[in-house]
Amino acid sequence: MKFTSKLAIFGGVLAGVGAVALSLIKRKQNEEIYHEAEIKAMDELDQMMDQADGCEGCTCAEECAAVQEEQAEEEPAPEAGEAPEAPAKEKPEETAAPEAEEKMEE
Repeated sequence: MKFTSKLAIFGGVLAGVGAVALSLIKRKQNEEIYHEAEIKAMDELDQMMDQADGCEGCTCAEECAAVQEEQAEEEPAPEAGEAPEAPAKEKPEETAAPEAEEKMEE
């Protein structure tokens, strides 16, 4: 076998090994990123659970609901038979008709 063909085979093998190594490195980086995100999400979940444990005896939700009910009672609701009055608009036909008659007369 010639030296150039040996060199070409060796170059192909090196390129293949390099491609495999690169894909393994990228895979490891992606796994690290996902692992860090998973740890962060678990920490946030733990914090939320700790805050929820602190609110077991809390009446905040009940107080907020009572305030909302009071505000709803204070606002007068429009009756079903009454419709809000909308400003009267002129129809374009009525305004355009006199102008058209004037043009026809000329």
